[in-house]
Amino acid sequence: MRIALGGSAGSGPVGKVLSSLFFSIFVVAGLWLTALLARSYLGTVDQYTWSRTSCTVESAKLVEQDAGRPSEPYLVRIAYLYEAGGRRSATYERSFADVGDAQRLWLAYPEGATVDCYVDRDAPERSTLRRGSLLWGLIVLFPLLFVAAGGVPLFLLWRRRPAAPETATPAPQALSEPERSPRGAYVLIGSFFGLFMLAGLGVLWWLLGAPLRHVLEARAWVETPCTVLASAVRSHAGDHGATYSIDILYRYAVGGRELRSNRYDFTVGSSSGEEAKQAIVDRHPVGSSCTCWVDPDDPTRAVLDRSFRRSYWSGLLGLPFFLVGAGGLWFLARSRRRAQHPVAVAAPTRKAAGAPLALRPKAGPWKKLLQSLIVNLLWNGLVGVFAWALVGEWRRGSHEWMPILLVSFFGLIGLLLLAALPYSLLALANPRPFLELERDAVVPGEELAVRYRLRGRASRLERLRFMVEGEERVRTTTRSGNSVSVNETAAVFHRQTFHDTAGGPVLPQGEARLRLPPDTMHSLAAPHNEVRWKLRVSGEIRRWPDLEEEFPLAVLPPETSG
Repeated sequence: MRIALGGSAGSGPVGKVLSSLFFSIFVVAGLWLTALLARSYLGTVDQYTWSRTSCTVESAKLVEQDAGRPSEPYLVRIAYLYEAGGRRSATYERSFADVGDAQRLWLAYPEGATVDCYVDRDAPERSTLRRGSLLWGLIVLFPLLFVAAGGVPLFLLWRRRPAAPETATPAPQALSEPERSPRGAYVLIGSFFGLFMLAGLGVLWWLLGAPLRHVLEARAWVETPCTVLASAVRSHAGDHGATYSIDILYRYAVGGRELRSNRYDFTVGSSSGEEAKQAIVDRHPVGSSCTCWVDPDDPTRAVLDRSFRRSYWSGLLGLPFFLVGAGGLWFLARSRRRAQHPVAVAAPTRKAAGAPLALRPKAGPWKKLLQSLIVNLLWNGLVGVFAWALVGEWRRGSHEWMPILLVSFFGLIGLLLLAALPYSLLALANPRPFLELERDAVVPGEELAVRYRLRGRASRLERLRFMVEGEERVRTTTRSGNSVSVNETAAVFHRQTFHDTAGGPVLPQGEARLRLPPDTMHSLAAPHNEVRWKLRVSGEIRRWPDLEEEFPLAVLPPETSG
């Protein structure tokens, strides 16, 4: 018994060039973002090599910047003195959007206090009161994932594999031998899904989790009278497509000390909907008295509205990203467990000889439409988020060409996916084929009847064909030093048309006779070899999506037929 196997078709020059351009976008974008983030982070790392020195706070001021209505209007400016090759003075500045955060820093450095500062030993004129967090360096890993996502396929696409010696013969591999899967492939694919999961988790926490935690914490805060000092709706984008936030500045007293806050609720960032925010501002005019809630453990934290607001539900936008990432990691782990614990040669066996068997399609029209919808929602939803942010940056005057190029490229792919959606939708109106085998055993060399029934308008079909295909998949492992690569080739070794209505009418029901060659291969599932059979139903409809259905078929070995 012999099967003719075909090798994997090599990629042509045009395919390689197009694939290289596609993956190069990931590499260039990832390197560009990595360089920007690394440059900022290296400055923070350098500060951790500076020496700790005692310094004296000369003055500490909290001022509000009005020019240009900046997004972080509250500026803390701290002047301090230190000894480093002589008496030197320096200033530390930091801006905040929340006046409570600014007050916290300002109160930590009272005038005349002796505090620690950090001085560059090689350049004593360089110093700082506070160093940045080293944990922010983890964000550099995210663009590196894009570099790996494009760089690894490029390397595999263009690398030259050493030719095997002519005298070398491949060692036979037992079908039950566990196949070693390359860890690099799992790491790369897992990084993709991990990026989605972390991004979704970050959005969920940032927009929903953190506000909900603050709402629960604020239940124990103290009710305190306060007075509105300023009240306005702050714009964050410009005249067109701007986003807005509530900015109500109020004062309150705790322990004889007057403090200020501009936090209305626990919303993060800004959003559209100026009218709703303006209505809230109108209810808090300048000079009016109202009630605020103050954290007894940290009086610089206060809020006007501690209730759970509907806007917090926007954090659920991160749920699809989290589910895609978590689901992908789960399927990846499941496939790896199966690879580590493979089954031996498996072939279908007859359960009830002679009983009819109804075939089920691999994917019906509704399933195909659902798959197309899910892919479109995930892909175009993600691209739409970035496109919306890019439009906002464009209207604010930022005309960076690299983000525009990336979004345009992925948007073009999204348009192609959208173009396939009407095709799947129209295919719902096609006739549905239902197949039944005369008996439950398909054995090479034995003839059996395939009964069919078409539900729907079978008269629309101009031609109906039944084909049976046998395909073998072979997975080979190549080891070179410490690296392991797995290649999979697929080849159709048998294709047979056993029913064709060309030139004749298409009946709504009928019967066809199927007989496979007696020396062909039966169905097989093994770690390194797999033989799959399927029955294809094709129907031609003029000026309409054609009927295409596939039915998986189990073919038994001849020795199990008796």
